[in-house]
Amino acid sequence: MNSPPVLVLDNGASTIKAGVKTDEAKIIPNAIARSKGDKRMYIGPDIENCRDYFALHYRLPFEKGYLTDWDTEKAVWDRTFSDNVLGLDPTNLSLLVTEPYFNLPKIQETYDQLVFEEYEFLSYYRTSAAALIPHGNLFCDGGSSQPECMIVVDSGFSFTHVVPILSGSVVWSAVRRIDVGGKLLTNHLKEIISYRHYNMMDQTFIVNEIKEKCCYVSENFASDLEACR
Repeated sequence: MNSPPVLVLDNGASTIKAGVKTDEAKIIPNAIARSKGDKRMYIGPDIENCRDYFALHYRLPFEKGYLTDWDTEKAVWDRTFSDNVLGLDPTNLSLLVTEPYFNLPKIQETYDQLVFEEYEFLSYYRTSAAALIPHGNLFCDGGSSQPECMIVVDSGFSFTHVVPILSGSVVWSAVRRIDVGGKLLTNHLKEIISYRHYNMMDQTFIVNEIKEKCCYVSENFASDLEACR
C-alpha cells in the first residue's frame, strides 16, 4: 500500500511555507488584511492581489509567538488549501506541521482538533522547525554525514531561538529564547523612517517590504557603516 502524499506546512507567525514534499513550497502571508484605501479584506494569499497598500490593518492568528486566534488561522488555511492556491484535498493527505518551541499543551490539543476534526487529514506530525534539521542535509558537505553537534539560530517573527542539537536530538534544556524577531525590526525601521522623513507608523506592509528587500546582515559592520555615511 502506497503512503499518502505529505503536505509540509511551516506555520509561522508572519508567513506560511506550504507544499507537498515533491513540489516547490509557496510562501503565503499568515494574516487577514483590510486596506483603508479600497476598503477590501484580503485573506492569506489574496494579500498579494491588493493594489492599495495604504494603511493595511492586519489581523494575525499569532500573538507573542503563540497561536491564539483560531478563526483567523482557519480562514487562512481554507484559502491556502483552495483550488486557486494549492488545490489540495486534506482528506487524501498526511500533514507535517511546525509549531512554536515550548508550545502550550492547550494549544497543541486545539491543533489536534483542527487537523482531524475540521480538515480530516489522514495522519499528521507536529514538531518544532529545528527538530527537523537532523533529518535533512543542511549541514552535509559533499556527501558527508551530519555533524555530531550543531547550533541552530532560528529567527522568526516574534522571537529568536538558539537551539543546540547533539547526536540528532534537540537539547531542550539548553534552548534559549531572545525577544528579538522580524516584527521588532520592522517596528524599529518604521520609527527611524518616521522620525527622519515621513510618518510611516501605519504603513507596516510597505516598511516590511523595504526591510525584506533592502536590509541585510552586515559581514563588515564598520565598513558598511562608513559606506552609508
